[in-house]
Amino acid sequence: MSDKSNMFWSVYKKLESDVVDLSYYIHFSDETSENGHNQIWTFSNKIADLLIAISIQIESLFLELYKIEFKCSSDSIGAAIKQIDKKWNLSDKQVKIISPNMYFTDTHGLGNEFAPMGYITSDENDYYVAYCSVKHNRINELHKANINSLIRALAALFILNIYYSFEEIQIDKISDYNYTLNSNVFIVKFSINECSSNDILFVEEDADYLKKVSEFSKGIPDFESEEFLRYQDETPEPKRYTIKINKQ
Repeated sequence: MSDKSNMFWSVYKKLESDVVDLSYYIHFSDETSENGHNQIWTFSNKIADLLIAISIQIESLFLELYKIEFKCSSDSIGAAIKQIDKKWNLSDKQVKIISPNMYFTDTHGLGNEFAPMGYITSDENDYYVAYCSVKHNRINELHKANINSLIRALAALFILNIYYSFEEIQIDKISDYNYTLNSNVFIVKFSINECSSNDILFVEEDADYLKKVSEFSKGIPDFESEEFLRYQDETPEPKRYTIKINKQ
């Protein structure tokens, strides 16, 4: 991870920690009370502050990703978001909440795998419109700074950080990799050998793995020879799986 990507990730982790801390003061759930209020629409000034801080990072990452992908700067944040989404289908990419202090059960909402960037403009799941509304007119639009918008914005920032910093890695077993990428709130959607547009990561098995292992084994010198140590240093043992970022 480069210094620049590490900077974005460290900011994400601080914001994620702030959201988790808040979940101990405000009940994070989609439970509906007897009076008909769904907890997911609970709003506050603290949520507004976090939503704004998270969304500023989202804008920065979209602009950075645009520079990397198109080798130039974008004329506007709106254009950057549209072009990157069109290129990589980010609006399809899904995560799932794993935080033990968040109680979402709606399988059509945050209680299942969901795509935080897959909203209809200005609908209740459009965290970006909520951010802009609260930033420019907090007094009248504070209700948009709710738990739903906050979680979806945080999830979007999590995904963008992965696309900005992920480096392809090889592993021996599928279970060797941490698919939360050290998040305390989310786990990414991934698939093995067959990739869909909803996946963030793609685990590909090397079809020639057994052949490569056989060739590697045949080439191992005698354990007590000097060549054995040199062989260990210079000849990496084949790995069975490669984890890649999904840009389709």
